Amino acid sequence: AGTLKISADNSGLIQIVNNISFEELLKVVVPSEIEPDSAYQAVCAQAVAARSEVLAKYRTRHTESDYDFCSATHCQAYGGINNRRKQSDRAVDETAGKIVFSNGHIVDTVYHANCGGLTEDSNRIWSAPFDPALVKITDSTAETAIDLSTDETAVKKFIAGAPASYCSVPGACNNPDKYRWTREFSRSEMERLIKKQFDIGALKSIEVLERGASGRVVAIAIHGSRATEKVYKELPIRKLFAMLRSSLFILELHPGNAGGEDRFLFKGAGWGHGVGLCQDGAKGMAILGKNYEQILLHYYSNSKIISFD
Repeated sequence: AGTLKISADNSGLIQIVNNISFEELLKVVVPSEIEPDSAYQAVCAQAVAARSEVLAKYRTRHTESDYDFCSATHCQAYGGINNRRKQSDRAVDETAGKIVFSNGHIVDTVYHANCGGLTEDSNRIWSAPFDPALVKITDSTAETAIDLSTDETAVKKFIAGAPASYCSVPGACNNPDKYRWTREFSRSEMERLIKKQFDIGALKSIEVLERGASGRVVAIAIHGSRATEKVYKELPIRKLFAMLRSSLFILELHPGNAGGEDRFLFKGAGWGHGVGLCQDGAKGMAILGKNYEQILLHYYSNSKIISFD
């Protein structure tokens, strides 16, 4: 759609920029970010979230470039016009002009695949000011209050128990390993991963220093025979261990038997950063009969849905 501009970028490499309208952008972004055949009200919620995020981030990214947004998930996924589908086109049209608004500004309506039952405060995940619209919520039909920031036993119970949540509603999650997952490494594998970033010597232990209210790990200490290193924020922690699905995890050490290697077992919940809209949760709410406004106001606290011309 639209036109192409071919030129040199700031480093002298060829760049191709697609000039398109706002609505054309959304009609590709929405089915690139959520399965377009999902429960319809979830697709509508995604359309409003995509619109709000575009407007909230407009002129704040790639400011040194000749384009406003990249086509990767750094901004929002843009898979080209072949990704367009009738249902997502309809969702964009039927929610035209709708955005999420809070505290005098358009909410930066970030989203992720699956929250595992709890979302997290945005300022615990990223180095950003506290935003009352992007705070921890319990993604449960029971709406029970859970704080897992300081209770390791409660974190273990929550991950093992997998309480019923919107993102575990049958039909909402197309991959059950998104809601609860495990990842295992041998001691030598763990040491190789760590050595890519830190020279700590032989690995002695990994200590969780801090968790967010949802139980997501936001600081760890890696103790080695030569040094101790600390890692902060969920994405660097996930990347350190070969891109774990989320930082809502517990780590178990299983000693090797009969000369075998020790095993490090991550047991976790959810997929993604855990802030804002849980896409599988949105599908679950839609399956249970909630409309897109109810879905959005569940995930974006202290907010309202408004229309702009």
